[in-house]
Amino acid sequence: MLYARDAQTTALLASDLPPFHPQILVREGRLRADIVPFIRDDQRSQILDYTAMKGPKALALSPSHDEISIGTGPTQAAASQEALARCQFVMENCILYAEDDHIVLGW
Repeated sequence: MLYARDAQTTALLASDLPPFHPQILVREGRLRADIVPFIRDDQRSQILDYTAMKGPKALALSPSHDEISIGTGPTQAAASQEALARCQFVMENCILYAEDDHIVLGW
């Protein structure tokens, strides 16, 4: 990765790492409010509300905007489609992050 500020590249730290260390994206496993990326801390309660819901359900997020969208339906496919459609209504670039309480990012 190349990091720059204005027209100058930033200096590496003594460890030879860039000065910014992005959070590792959790791509699988059980959904927990504390590990959901792309959202503000004050939005984590929405994730807790989502995990308390009965399925089929799905959670979509936007990597470039703090959009959280939840979909439900008679099938998992319907819930996933609804979550993505709700998110894309606000922002074009949305991803499906969870189906029921399982992270599906990257699958």
